[in-house]
Amino acid sequence: MEISHWSKKIHLGTRISSIEFCPTERVVISTSSQWGPMVTKLNVPGDWKEWQIYLVLLSLFLASAILCYIFYENSDSFWNFPLGRHQPAKPWNTFKPIDPSQIPDDQDW
Repeated sequence: MEISHWSKKIHLGTRISSIEFCPTERVVISTSSQWGPMVTKLNVPGDWKEWQIYLVLLSLFLASAILCYIFYENSDSFWNFPLGRHQPAKPWNTFKPIDPSQIPDDQDW
């Protein structure tokens, strides 16, 4: 629709007999009986290249990874958990040691 309006401005209101698109040059060729063929340059942005799409996806991935890392580093202060270096040491063995002499030996296996 916008291209038709541009072509009507170029042909000054006369009927346009044909409109042809040139995809490589981004121009429109319109013809009318009074003005003949006229070329209209389109200011349409070019297509995205494949590497540009991959670059955008990679940058979005890296930005999300950086944001996740920042949240991970600051999450202790956000949730008010004690920091790792201030926590008391926990024993690696949480079970109480059992004296083998107290185990009943009357089980028949």
